[in-house]
Amino acid sequence: MEQHGNMLAIAGSPGSGKTALAVKLAAEIAGKRKNVILVCSDPFVPSVPFLLPMDTEQEVSLGALLTAPVLTQEKILRACVPVPDNEYASLLGYKLGENLMSYPKVTRERAVEFLICLRHLADYVILDCTSVFEADVFSILAMEMADRVLRMGTSNLRGISYYRSHADMLEGRAGTGKYLGAIGNYRTGQEWEAAVGQYGGAAFIFPYVAELEKQYDEARLWDAMTSKEAVPFQAEVKKLLAEAFGLCGEKQGAKNAEKKKLVVRSPFVWKSKGEF
Repeated sequence: MEQHGNMLAIAGSPGSGKTALAVKLAAEIAGKRKNVILVCSDPFVPSVPFLLPMDTEQEVSLGALLTAPVLTQEKILRACVPVPDNEYASLLGYKLGENLMSYPKVTRERAVEFLICLRHLADYVILDCTSVFEADVFSILAMEMADRVLRMGTSNLRGISYYRSHADMLEGRAGTGKYLGAIGNYRTGQEWEAAVGQYGGAAFIFPYVAELEKQYDEARLWDAMTSKEAVPFQAEVKKLLAEAFGLCGEKQGAKNAEKKKLVVRSPFVWKSKGEF
C-alpha cells in the first residue's frame, strides 16, 4: 500500500494561483475534520492579512518564530491564527508591513527545526512558498523537506519563462517522484498542451474561476464556491488531495479515533497528533 506523508509544499510562478489553491486545499481538509496548518511563507507579500478578515488578530509573525532564541511546539501552536468559524484550520505567516529586513537572517538550522516541529503538530501541513525562493531559505527548505511538492505554472509565456529560469533549482531539490506538476489559472483558449510540454508534464489543470478571483479580492477564500464553473476546480482539488495525502472524498466522522486536546489561548480548538 502506498505510503503518504502529511506535508505538501506549493511552489511556482507568480500568478499561477498558489495561495488561492493552498487555501482551498486547507479548507477541504478541514471539512474532513482533520487539523491543518497553512504556512504562508512569502515575506515579500504577506498573505495572512488578505486571507482573513482585517480585524483578525495576529499576535506572532512567522518571522518572529523563525528567529526566536528558543523554538518550541507550544510556541508555534500559540502563534497559529485560527480561521473564523473553522475549528480545524489555522494560519502562520508574516504580518502586514513586514519583509525579510524586519527580522534577523533566518538560519537553515532554525528553519529545519521549525519544519520538524510543525510536522508533528497537525494532521496535515500545507506550505505556500514564495516565488522568489532564492531569497528565502525557509521556502527552499520547505521544498526539500515536504513529502510532496506541487510545482505550479501558467499556460502562458510568463510562466514558461519563470520555469526555465528556476527548473534546475526546483527539481534539483526533490527526490524521484516527489514533484507533482500543475497548470494554474488556465483560461479557455490557452494552449495548455504546449505549456505542459514545456513543464515536462502536469497531472493537474486548475481552471480560472471568476468566483475564486472575487473571493480572493474580498478576503473570502475560506468560503465554499457555489458557481457551476467552480466544479472542475473543486474536482482537481479532491484529485490532488488523494494523490498527495491519500485523502478520499468521504468526510471523516466524529467517531474516528479520539485525539488529545491541547488548551490554547484562542477560540481555535486544536486536536494534536500527540503530546509535546
